[in-house]
Amino acid sequence: GSSGGSLVRFQTTQVEAKLIAPDAFELRFATAQGAPMTTPAPENVVMQAIGPKAEDYQIRNLATRAGDQPATLIATGKIKDATYLRLTLKTAGDAEVRSVPVVR
Repeated sequence: GSSGGSLVRFQTTQVEAKLIAPDAFELRFATAQGAPMTTPAPENVVMQAIGPKAEDYQIRNLATRAGDQPATLIATGKIKDATYLRLTLKTAGDAEVRSVPVVR
């Protein structure tokens, strides 16, 4: 993404997940065209950190809260050695799921 994070593209939304601390990602939301948008409620966003060992699938659920800036959320938890992140956006009884590599 433009801020150096992992870019996650959904049908009508794009999210840049930038590692801002050893245990936190900042999630910056925009429309599919890149315009800023209203951030979804934290309970409508599920973020998971996936560890490097495929046989273990070390999947860790991260806590999501409002961010310090408009159009952002913060996801915190045990990120440690995660190599992929999985992001789920819930809207009107539906959900979109995407997985992308973690950019460090």
